[in-house]
Amino acid sequence: MRALILGGTGTLGSLTAARLRDAGHGVAVTGREVDITDHDALTDHARRHDVVVSLAPFPAGRVQLASARAGVPSVDAAGRVRDDLLGQAEAMAARQGVAHVVGVGLFPGLSGLLAHEVAGVAPGRRLTLALHQSSNARVGAAGVREMLQMVERGPGIRRGSEVLLRLDHPEAGALAAA
Repeated sequence: MRALILGGTGTLGSLTAARLRDAGHGVAVTGREVDITDHDALTDHARRHDVVVSLAPFPAGRVQLASARAGVPSVDAAGRVRDDLLGQAEAMAARQGVAHVVGVGLFPGLSGLLAHEVAGVAPGRRLTLALHQSSNARVGAAGVREMLQMVERGPGIRRGSEVLLRLDHPEAGALAAA
């Protein structure tokens, strides 16, 4: 298998590339040299691989749309989604039978799934969820920056611009004041 890793120069990308190589797969790692906003170029890169793994800090949707257009499955660690693009990608992927997996990271991936389930169980109620991450976690500067920004903003579950469930974090006030 030939894997294209977008945003693969950070900690998570390096670990992902190493695991794939150890398993005997071919890996092409990219950083800023691939412009994710250039749909045609991204589609061309995707066509040359068997799978696209996106670890780039962009909202999911762009990579999936380009991958679907290329007929290549994709995996995305992003927790943020551009619904308009992802909807187009899902429709195209369904016609082609190509899989796209979004939000595979622990944070906000698994925590996002938890919040989504809680929002369905207790609609209209304010809930506080606590999520703990190991202090031994291996996260690079980009991952730490993204997590701190999410905590400061107060992440939540949204449908378009409507907040369905706001997730509060005990450190949010301290971070905003710092």
